[in-house]
Amino acid sequence: MQTSIIEQRFDTRTPVNFEVLCSANNRPAVITGKITNMSGTGLLLWASSFLSVGDEIYISMPVASKERKTSGIAAIVTRIYQQNNSGKIGYGCTYAPA
Repeated sequence: MQTSIIEQRFDTRTPVNFEVLCSANNRPAVITGKITNMSGTGLLLWASSFLSVGDEIYISMPVASKERKTSGIAAIVTRIYQQNNSGKIGYGCTYAPA
């Protein structure tokens, strides 16, 4: 017997592709990663460093401007995906409450 899983999404995922810097609440090191999609409720981060479900992370990303500004997002890791072909691990993250 095959069981199907239905995942409900309330926001559309938007494909993106940009490098980011992250820091986790319980680790002193800065993590480099790449965000490949975003929605109104979260994002998908690929990184080579190991994070755990429940980790709070702060993501610093570039903003298109002449001044080379950055913007930050606080998020919580809610899922972990298998490594991709480049050896990075996928992290499904939900935006942290403000």
